[in-house]
Amino acid sequence: MLRAMPEPTTPPAAEPSLTKAEAMAQVMALPDSCEVALSAEAIVAKLDAAARRGKLAGFAACKPGSGELFVADAFGTPFEGVLVGMAQPAGTGTRLVFARRLKPVWPWGFGIVLVLSVWPGVELTESVLAAMFPGATWLWQTTYYWYLPLAIVGGIFGWIGAIKKSRLTVAVSSHETADKVKALLGVTPPPQA
Repeated sequence: MLRAMPEPTTPPAAEPSLTKAEAMAQVMALPDSCEVALSAEAIVAKLDAAARRGKLAGFAACKPGSGELFVADAFGTPFEGVLVGMAQPAGTGTRLVFARRLKPVWPWGFGIVLVLSVWPGVELTESVLAAMFPGATWLWQTTYYWYLPLAIVGGIFGWIGAIKKSRLTVAVSSHETADKVKALLGVTPPPQA
């Protein structure tokens, strides 16, 4: 039994693809600001109520006069950050402008641990080499000559890499958190082009 061949269809038009640099620029850009038909105090009250219901992680209202309205968690790997909401008067409502930053404690703590672990690493490596190769005294008596440059340069590159990865993941999370804030405040997203 012969079957009829299906009619050839034209493939759907491909969406324009972004280059890596364009995609990175979109991710690293700050979330878009929005107009809210509420006062700054009403915005904080509404978001606080949502946070108490578990809808907005890490929400905290900021002190009046600090320039910041609220902060909310923007999750990152390995270090976390916050999304900062700032209010500007706009007609009868408020313009909500977003910023983000890393929480500073863990990056600095990680850097301090890296620095403090260098010299014990020299001692440990030297003792291991002395136990494994007791006859090769030239190897384990000069450990610090080669170990220190490797540990210091590796630590610096590790710290910088962790900061870069954290900034990228916090940027992605800040966009998601800003969208959640906008949805909680009833802001309709602009139509896609």
